[in-house]
Amino acid sequence: MQLLSVRSRFKLLLKHNSKRHDIKRTNNKKILTFKRFYFLMLSFGLIYTSNITSAGTPAEAKPSAWVKTERPVQKNLVETLIAYGTLQSNPTSLYSISLAQAGQIAQLNVSVGQHVRKGTSLAVIKPDPQLLMMTTQARSAVVLAQGERTRIASLLAVHLATQSQMATAEKNLIDAKATLQAALQQGGGQSTQILRAPADALVTNINNQAGERPAAGAVIMQLSKVMPMQAVIGIAPNMISKLRTGMKVMITPVFGANIFEKNIGQKTEQTRPNPNAFSGVIIHTNGVINKQTGQIDIPIKLTSPLAKQQPSGLPIKVMIPLSNEKSWVVPRNAVLKDAQGSYIYQVSHKLAVRVPVKIGTQTNQFTAISGAINPQLNIVVLGNYTLQDGMMVREQVQ
Repeated sequence: MQLLSVRSRFKLLLKHNSKRHDIKRTNNKKILTFKRFYFLMLSFGLIYTSNITSAGTPAEAKPSAWVKTERPVQKNLVETLIAYGTLQSNPTSLYSISLAQAGQIAQLNVSVGQHVRKGTSLAVIKPDPQLLMMTTQARSAVVLAQGERTRIASLLAVHLATQSQMATAEKNLIDAKATLQAALQQGGGQSTQILRAPADALVTNINNQAGERPAAGAVIMQLSKVMPMQAVIGIAPNMISKLRTGMKVMITPVFGANIFEKNIGQKTEQTRPNPNAFSGVIIHTNGVINKQTGQIDIPIKLTSPLAKQQPSGLPIKVMIPLSNEKSWVVPRNAVLKDAQGSYIYQVSHKLAVRVPVKIGTQTNQFTAISGAINPQLNIVVLGNYTLQDGMMVREQVQ
């Protein structure tokens, strides 16, 4: 038992020593693995440091900007001029009704805006009492001159009068008849005078009222021959050079619904149509400055049948297309300007490229431009204020 015990102890000792060696070998392997990892990381650090040393400081990230872009588009951009005026009678169709002699308006038979036929009674005029007295005196003078001539003629027959006296008597008779004829032409021989319309017309103005006593030659009313009316608009002197004879216009009542549309190539925004709209053309652009308005009055011929239904004096709004050119069209915000001129930005390979342009027709929202525009590159329409030529961009395409 003691021997076995010794042998057992020896085996246990060998086994214990074997475990110690295994643990030592395991620890050595761990240490070796750690050393390898350490040297590997150290080598990587040296390489990274070497790269930094060879290249200097690391390159900083280039600045970029977020922008919104859209494709270049060619459209017809319409430039229009808006003017205001009124519908008026054609000046060639106006008649002035005046009194040949002084008198009193006994009765007015028409009113402003009334259509009358040729020969229609417009007013009844009583002759002036002074004219009646002059006519009576002229008649008496004629009777007296006739009697005097007869008397001189009888005396001349018996050689009691001279040829000179006979000539004087005949002259007095002729003068008396002429005076009477003038009084009669002034209406002195009539108890009343009726003024009648010279043609089919429209009463446009009445200057007097019943009971008034206008002087001889005074215009008591105006008529307009039944002819198409015309529009008269006021144009600022600096804009008159843009107008041409025969240019087409669109007319609508000022207080009616707006018929005009913002048209950029195609209809982009349209308001409710106005059934009272009508068209016209400019008659001429020659005129002088109106002292009251400071503008030049431009007449417009109305070409639409609807114009015949409009009343004289109607306030109107007129839209005149000045140009309709096809060009590159961009939002107004896309065009910038500095000391070198106007320009836009296009995006090429994520870089902003400055493109000089010339500005053409402009509206409230769009601008027509021309220049070396690449149709394959997007145009920056938002965020261009922060850009510089060659700057990196991040774009959002509309």
